[in-house]
Amino acid sequence: MSLLRFTGTNIRTSPILNIRFQQHFRLSLELTRPFNILDIGSGAGNSVIPLLELCPNSFVIAADLSVELLVLLREALQERGLGHRCGLLQLNVEELDFEESSFDIVVGAAVLHHLFASENTIADCARVLKKGGHAIFFEPFENGNMILRIAYEAILGDPRSAVLSADVVKFLRAVIDSFEIRKGRDKNLPIYHNLDDKRLFTPRYFRELSERCNFLRYIMYPMHSTERQFENQTLSYLRLETGKGREALPDWAWKTIQRYDSAFSDDVKSDLLIEGSIIMEK
Repeated sequence: MSLLRFTGTNIRTSPILNIRFQQHFRLSLELTRPFNILDIGSGAGNSVIPLLELCPNSFVIAADLSVELLVLLREALQERGLGHRCGLLQLNVEELDFEESSFDIVVGAAVLHHLFASENTIADCARVLKKGGHAIFFEPFENGNMILRIAYEAILGDPRSAVLSADVVKFLRAVIDSFEIRKGRDKNLPIYHNLDDKRLFTPRYFRELSERCNFLRYIMYPMHSTERQFENQTLSYLRLETGKGREALPDWAWKTIQRYDSAFSDDVKSDLLIEGSIIMEK
């Protein structure tokens, strides 16, 4: 199982619709300006189309390595009458071969965690951005997901877990194993060559890269509400992976997860990112 098959789906379905992200940009940028935007790892366009709608006078270059996904994106753009405002480009996002200061905004929606050297891609984004430009990423974080891992380990370690169905047990174990593999920065071991989802990030990682790449500042927002965030994320994972809802876990298991939600203040849970928006200003 590839866990980020569905955490990535969560991020990619509506990243630009994140309320705090929109508030930030409406306060700091005039969105009706004609921005030149680069969207990396565009896939079938789950970030491209919201970008075109949010910035109605802008042009977006959508780049992805997969020709098949770009074909799907072209069809979606044509259906919405947006094809004239978007250029499609087959491109390895680890090799951004554009001139310096080419773009006002660079967006990567759930793409960095797939890369061996995401720091190089971030450095390239800084290079191709104009002064005053913004790099925006939407990624999974170690902070909050490791709390989920601890909760799931507690559930599987409980004698009552014998009543759990085989598919739910498989799901919980796969989450635990996936988070263990993806934590940390070093991705040079051979195992990572066969993994699509390689990383969970930390705020420190982006802070250090922001400084190294000479961004003026960076801001991070959680892409989830702090209210019952671990419970809600678990429910989302279960629905996407097993097709089951709350009935997948007994009451005692939900209470185990709820204890982690109640253990932290909202301020702390805002720092325990599960999925986050990262905005870097050049």
